[in-house]
Amino acid sequence: MSVGLMVGYNWWTVGEGSFFNSFFSTIYVQLENKDWGSKYPVIMNKLYFGDIPLEDIESGIAELLSIQEELKKFPPHDIIWDFEDLSVTPPWGNQIASHITNLSQYFITSSGSDLFEVMLTCFRFALEEGQNVVVKSI
Repeated sequence: MSVGLMVGYNWWTVGEGSFFNSFFSTIYVQLENKDWGSKYPVIMNKLYFGDIPLEDIESGIAELLSIQEELKKFPPHDIIWDFEDLSVTPPWGNQIASHITNLSQYFITSSGSDLFEVMLTCFRFALEEGQNVVVKSI
């Protein structure tokens, strides 16, 4: 099942649900010391559960930029695929592109775009349009 972000009728593709879950799992384990939403409440408590209201989008952008910066400190093999089962690994294992040298570069959408750039574009569009960001599965 594919997951994406919507603002009104506009759609940004993320990819498989397990891939998006890995994004949140990595934040939870590597950046929040297994204390869900303690450091990134908008991303972890709002986006993860389905939407970010307009009034929280600016904070969400700041959190995304901080997450991106913090993940630069971790090598790709520190990826967390599933916070509920830390033994699970990505379907491709360690077979990743050589240009991915840290976790901030690891998350590439199913359409080949950097997930951080996709999310930032979506969030900024939501601000311009005065609308919420919603996670949708298709």
